Amino acid sequence: MGRRRVDGLSALRQAMERERRASEFYLQAAHLVRDPSGKRTFSWLARQESGHLICLQGQMSSLLETGIWVMTEESAAPIRTGEFPASPEARGPLHVNASEVDALRLAMISEREAIAFYQTADETTPDLSGKMVYRWLANDERGHLALLERELEWLSRSGRYFSLPRFGEPGAWDGPEFRKGGREL
Repeated sequence: MGRRRVDGLSALRQAMERERRASEFYLQAAHLVRDPSGKRTFSWLARQESGHLICLQGQMSSLLETGIWVMTEESAAPIRTGEFPASPEARGPLHVNASEVDALRLAMISEREAIAFYQTADETTPDLSGKMVYRWLANDERGHLALLERELEWLSRSGRYFSLPRFGEPGAWDGPEFRKGGREL
């Protein structure tokens, strides 16, 4: 049995709500976490999801006004597993905060659901330009999932989070910029 086709505007509305909820979740997680590196990680993820929301809002505006998908620009490369540090060796007794582990696990579930949603939207959207947007989003969410998986491993083995330079950079990438009056995809 094939996948159900997703209506373009309905899919965008669902995607915007998904990204809004994800950003809120990551902001809450950033407040929950005591470790400064964990706070930076979750804050960075919240900015990423907010950037996705801005992109999707721009797509919605363009589709409603012109019926055309628009190009987005990435300010920086999406996260890649090659950026992650090697797994730490466990040191001494670990005292990991259960709520932080729960937050990471819930975030991983959410990212897996987002990947599946964007894959379905890609497969069922007839417009090639729309497919490109959904593929980009699914790929970005895969990077978030890989980051969360590695953070959970680090936290479980070392009792602390790792941090990447991009998490603490002033003006770190906040997601794609909607090109107003942009060109067609």
